[in-house]
Amino acid sequence: MSKSDFKAWEKYHVNRKAFPSWPSETLVRLLKGNFLKKKINLKKNSRVLDVGCGFGNNLLLFKDFEVELFGTEVTKKTCEIPKKNLLNNNLSANIIPGTNTNIPFQSNFFDLILSINVIQYEKNEKNIIQSLREYKRVLKKNGSFIIITVGPKHFSYDHVEIVAPHIYELKNWHFIKKQTFFHFDNVKHLEFYLKKHFKNLEFGQAYKNLMGMELDYMISKGTK
Repeated sequence: MSKSDFKAWEKYHVNRKAFPSWPSETLVRLLKGNFLKKKINLKKNSRVLDVGCGFGNNLLLFKDFEVELFGTEVTKKTCEIPKKNLLNNNLSANIIPGTNTNIPFQSNFFDLILSINVIQYEKNEKNIIQSLREYKRVLKKNGSFIIITVGPKHFSYDHVEIVAPHIYELKNWHFIKKQTFFHFDNVKHLEFYLKKHFKNLEFGQAYKNLMGMELDYMISKGTK
């Protein structure tokens, strides 16, 4: 994302009157259910990072966990909203400006990294690879990650034009006037990149047609 993209997101973010008050249903199932072959067990004072944490709603899931919460957002102003949202729910988190490719925390720091519908906002393969390297850098040895990204049936694809292999141009959708994204074609395509950086990989896909709106997400979990 460019600086102008950040400003557009900031304007949308700041002007929004109501925020999601629930975490991702898929994320809840992964962390609290029995869907993972190797369950993620967070010890007391484990550190959890939500990259591109948006309104902070996914961090609400950790209210029952005795963990330290962290997040990144793209500008100082967009960091303030999830902080306030979490405080209103009796939670606190250290949320500072950062991106997929530039996570402003020290190496080997986190026990769990969440990347929920943010990695697809990178514009090319180079940035995708750099993002995965950053995720790996800030994860502790044997730390876990969960990446969720849009699948090929997701309704956002109705608003894109293919400009190159895996490269899509999204126009006039929500706050986005024109922006280029790198999308993974399928789970195997996602696996191709992840297996170069991580181990103990697990993959899945979640699809539902919600009142005519297609929601399709590819899911991955692994460790450093």
